[in-house]
Amino acid sequence: MINETSVLFILQGVFFPPGINFLLIVVGLLLWKHWQRSSLCLFAVSISSLWLLSLPVFTDYLHTSLKNYRIFDYRSISFPEESAILLLGAGDTRTAPEMGNIDTVGPDSLERARYAAFLYNKIEIPIVVSGGRRPGQSSPESVLINQVLIDEFDVTPRWLDTKSQNLLEQAQMSAKILQEQKITDIVVVAHEPELYLPTSELTAKGFNVFPAPLFEQTAQAFFKKKPWIKWLPHYSAFYNNCQYLQQFISRVFYWL
Repeated sequence: MINETSVLFILQGVFFPPGINFLLIVVGLLLWKHWQRSSLCLFAVSISSLWLLSLPVFTDYLHTSLKNYRIFDYRSISFPEESAILLLGAGDTRTAPEMGNIDTVGPDSLERARYAAFLYNKIEIPIVVSGGRRPGQSSPESVLINQVLIDEFDVTPRWLDTKSQNLLEQAQMSAKILQEQKITDIVVVAHEPELYLPTSELTAKGFNVFPAPLFEQTAQAFFKKKPWIKWLPHYSAFYNNCQYLQQFISRVFYWL
């Protein structure tokens, strides 16, 4: 049975790089016999966009465009009793062999868990963890993060959202939990490019929202010494650019 998540995964594979690039090439080959000029245009668009998405200099541009947040200065804020830290899940690792073939948190989720535990120890307000069960997962993502927080950081979250499937749902379902608990102020922990959607949704629902971003590490110092390297294609740049494009598209759909 194909669910909504599977359909979204298929659509991303076909209509998002690099799938869309290969699709353009296939269409160009099919049109070659009768419309060679159109085929050449499709080939050019496919190859040039792949090259552009592989450039670190384009990564810099997208990253700068998505930067809307500063470092969260927890020392300068006095939080009321009706406050909470919202930790947004960011993926898991399936059947990790080094962990005994169990599902566990992914690298991004682990980073967020560590930062949420750090903030919890500094400002002492409860944590809600958000993330549902994805296809093939043995447990909801929030349950996996909850276990890591308890076992590795000695921090016990107070609430779990175990149903959300994406960033928007994470904000909506967490908002429902926190509204029931009379929470008014929320510190949202996520990586910087992914903060816009949940913070906008929570603000619209009447919460006082404090973004607590984790920042992507870039090789700016290295590029300053050798700026020409920014123009050489690299696989990591392609991955990062595709991630940033997804965030741009998410923002557009949210505005609509």
